[in-house]
Order: sequence, then structure tokens, then C-alpha cells
Amino acid sequence: GFFGYNGGKISNVGILNSYFCGFSRVGGVCGYNSSTITNCYNKGVVDGTADAAGSFGGVCGCNLGILTNCYNTGIVKGQSFVGGVSGDNNKTITNCYNTGIVSGQSYVGGIDGDNSGTITNCNNAGIVSGKSYVGGVCGKNSNGGTVTNCNNTGEVRGTSQYIGGLSGDNDSSSITNCNNTGEVKATG
Repeated sequence: GFFGYNGGKISNVGILNSYFCGFSRVGGVCGYNSSTITNCYNKGVVDGTADAAGSFGGVCGCNLGILTNCYNTGIVKGQSFVGGVSGDNNKTITNCYNTGIVSGQSYVGGIDGDNSGTITNCNNAGIVSGKSYVGGVCGKNSNGGTVTNCNNTGEVRGTSQYIGGLSGDNDSSSITNCNNTGEVKATG
């Protein structure tokens, strides 16, 4: 991303007309976040290379910190752990949204690919497509992850298994007060 690693504070950064391509932990604003990203957005392309390891997000590739008031309108694509805001979330995503096109093979979500942290007050209106573990908010909600007050209005397309309007799979985790009005097309 524009920043490879963030251990401090990134705020009020907008990424326009860009193209970030890489193997792992790639994001429009930041590849790997362990601190705070606030009021940032991506309107460019985030592209995970073929057979890439994963963690591709419009704002942040891998989040182990806090993402607040951020959004993505760009295209995000990769193999696994692909999300409109973050590819892999282990901490907190709050008040974020995605309207961009998100695509991958597995663990693909409008907000986050694989959530084991907290996602609150987030919305997806973009098209999300993949093979398995595909969801409007997150591809998979696992390991005690929580999704609260989130909405999906975007179309969700999957060609294998675990396809859902909010989450492709909710494993030992919590989804509360969420709504899906997007069309779900599971062809597998």
C-alpha cells in the first residue's frame, strides 16, 4: 500500500488513481496495520498476484489494529482473504463501508475477508464474488469474531460452498442486529 506497515497513526489519507499489486498484505492505504487508521479511503486498484498468500484489502491488507471511518470504492482482487476494507481483521473495524467490486477465490467479503475481531456499524454495497467463504460483510466470521449493526445491499456471488448475504460462514462467533437486502447467487 501507500504505507507498507503502520505502527503509529494514519489519518485523513485518500488514495486516488493508483494500482497496488503484491503477494501478501496489500492494501490501498496500508499493507499491515497494528495501530490506528482513521478517516482514510481508497479509490484505486488493489491486486493480489496469482497464487498469492493472501490479505488484500481496499484500505488495509491485514488489520491487527483499529480502522475507523474509512471506505473503499476501488477494485480489490486476490486469491484468499480479500475484503473491500480489510483482507484479514483480527482487531477492530468501525464505521466503514465499501462500494467497490471485491473478488477472489476464498474468504472474500464486502468489508473483510476473514474476521476474528470486531466489525461494527459497517456497510457494503459493492459486488462480492468468489468460490467459497463469500459474504456481503465478511467471508468468514470465526474464532470468536463479532459483527454488529452491519448491512449488506450488494450482490454476493459464489460458485462452491459457504455463501451468504452477511457472512459465508459463522463459526463459534456472533452476528447481531445485521441486515441483508442484497441478492445472493450460490451456483455451487
